[in-house]
Amino acid sequence: MGETFKCGVVGYARNITYIRLEPNKDKGPFWHQMLPWIKGNHFVWDLTHKDVKANLIIQELPLMSSMLQKRNVKVWVRGVTPDLARLLSKQKTSLPNVSCLDVEAPYYCSLCSSLHALTLNLCPTKYRELSSGKGYPEAPPCPVCKTSMRFNDIPQQFFSFLNLTHAPNNNFLDPSLVNRAFNDAELSRAGSSSHLDKKLWWSGNNQEHRGDVDANDKLITVSIETGIAMALIVTTLALLGAMLARLI
Repeated sequence: MGETFKCGVVGYARNITYIRLEPNKDKGPFWHQMLPWIKGNHFVWDLTHKDVKANLIIQELPLMSSMLQKRNVKVWVRGVTPDLARLLSKQKTSLPNVSCLDVEAPYYCSLCSSLHALTLNLCPTKYRELSSGKGYPEAPPCPVCKTSMRFNDIPQQFFSFLNLTHAPNNNFLDPSLVNRAFNDAELSRAGSSSHLDKKLWWSGNNQEHRGDVDANDKLITVSIETGIAMALIVTTLALLGAMLARLI
């Protein structure tokens, strides 16, 4: 079951730890708060929250990568923003323990005069193509006016940050496992801070979706609650009677 902590939410699936930062609760640094939660051999760091600052991640990513490499934990970054990609491209230090799951590619619509960041999933083939300076994504239509947009940067320069990271081959993470870990993290929001409450919420939710809640169980619950209420009323009346008797 996922957890909430000071600067985000965390979820697990097999050997994957998934953490989505929520810097509205804490402005950082984050690395020392995340380390105790990381288990398994893969750590997915979700940066999709709108308040995640690229300049802070630039400082923390090499540190996290180095520390987790010593623990044999691979780092996967999700939600690389255009600002973060541009800053990473200017760095000289390589990140051999880091791979990217997706990047927000920047596009511009000349008709709407608007910017759009569209998520580009990085499969192993696309990863190798972009890092080698080819296979750039075609300009999609504008989501507002459907006019063909243009890439709002120099593609070769923008995607050069991938050369600093490790291009995965056959060891790319299974997207279904990543989604399971993500769902586990988001599920922690629905429960309270205790493990017991969250387990009860999860169990009850499963029953509701499966239709396993039996009508007899509901009737028994209502009967018990009614009996308790009647007993409380009788006890209260008895206490009032006793107090009146003393007064008289």
